[in-house]
Amino acid sequence: MDTVSIFGWIAAGLVLSSFYLKTMVPLRLVAMCSNVMFIIYAVLSDAPPILVLHCLLFPLNLWRLIEAHNLRHKFAKALQVEISPALLLPFMQKCTSHQGRAIFQKGDNADNVYLVLRGQVVLQDSEHPIADGQLFGLLGVFSNERRHSDSASCLTEVEYGVVASEKFLELVTQEPRFENYVLRTIVQRHLVPGQKTKRPEIGNLTAENLHGTLGQL
Repeated sequence: MDTVSIFGWIAAGLVLSSFYLKTMVPLRLVAMCSNVMFIIYAVLSDAPPILVLHCLLFPLNLWRLIEAHNLRHKFAKALQVEISPALLLPFMQKCTSHQGRAIFQKGDNADNVYLVLRGQVVLQDSEHPIADGQLFGLLGVFSNERRHSDSASCLTEVEYGVVASEKFLELVTQEPRFENYVLRTIVQRHLVPGQKTKRPEIGNLTAENLHGTLGQL
């Protein structure tokens, strides 16, 4: 095997290995290494399309790596205080809704996670209002269909924070302590007495199977 082929196979192996990585920082590092190997391969084999492609991909991966590093740094700084949903605030957009207005309906796509900042929110299938400092809209994010199996409406005028579910899941998977906090929140609310109907979104909810679900994200 000649030198050119060696660089090509190394590059291909790095690309393949990147598909087995679950967290963003290692994935970007491996992707950047594969870009370098492909650039060397393209120069030695006189392949301009491959050279141009990976010369463009390298700075893009570097940019995403810096973003991921900054995100981890910001989240780690927030975790220096007591674990609470408030650490999501830097990543949230604030919204206000009037009393009686629906925030989401049963069957809607679970594209966001919500945090009550002021006021009270009530879920259709629960008798217990969700008050200041509490998350809601969690079950739909972890369901197979990624849809809400309940409706949420404003019991009072409500100010709340909204974070995209993808960003929320990224934060959860990067910090085990926050992952455990979310786990406890979902389990406690799912098993709360007085709930009118059992929510079917994530099947038989236990600490073990939800932790496994988070680990696969």
